[in-house]
Amino acid sequence: MAQDLDEIIARSACYKLLSLAFLPPRTLDGERLFAGVEKIIRTLPEGHQALLRPIIQEIPIPQDGPSEHEYTRLFGVGLDVTPYETEYDPLASVRKGHRLADLLGFYEAFGFRLAHHRKEFPDHIAAELEFMSLLLLKAAHAGGVGKEEAQAVAEDAAAKFLADHLAAWAPDFASRLEAATENGLYRFVARLLREFLLAECRFLRVEPISLAAPPQELGTLNCPFASECSGSSGVPD
Repeated sequence: MAQDLDEIIARSACYKLLSLAFLPPRTLDGERLFAGVEKIIRTLPEGHQALLRPIIQEIPIPQDGPSEHEYTRLFGVGLDVTPYETEYDPLASVRKGHRLADLLGFYEAFGFRLAHHRKEFPDHIAAELEFMSLLLLKAAHAGGVGKEEAQAVAEDAAAKFLADHLAAWAPDFASRLEAATENGLYRFVARLLREFLLAECRFLRVEPISLAAPPQELGTLNCPFASECSGSSGVPD
């Protein structure tokens, strides 16, 4: 059954908002970033709303971003709250290349490219969230122009990416972040991220792949808008 287009767009917007929240503080304006979060939540599927509404009722929507010091303290490579997927793999030393190759396979298939001036690796939380936002935008566009098969391709890729990557480590990342900081923006984002991904897994009926297992073989991935994707740029600048 085709998904509701307004809900797809709202889910894409939530992924985008979360992605932006993990960029360096100099790019963040908490008040502007979260100005539309209540409207986004109202447009999400009912299951998402049930999990996310209590967050905005219990935690004040942040007005200010974190300091550069707090960002560096939390998110340095190898620290407890490292924002890189492969740092959560117990066998990262032997499987990091495999997981990065799997990520890049997804990105390349759908025309998603990391900005050249950014220093993050492909498994950074902001990159993975941005990619999910892009997949859902592609699904919404396809549905809007009546290309049901193309919509299904993008939706299937989103479900697989969620199971193989984001949902396998980002909830752990969010829990560590909430426990490690007193910053209002990061505590709010940590709760939002964890509950949103739980809602997504339930909505898409996916079971996260354990990081203790290697990524499943991708097979052939083809973006339904391959010609339009050519030369497009991905993650956050």
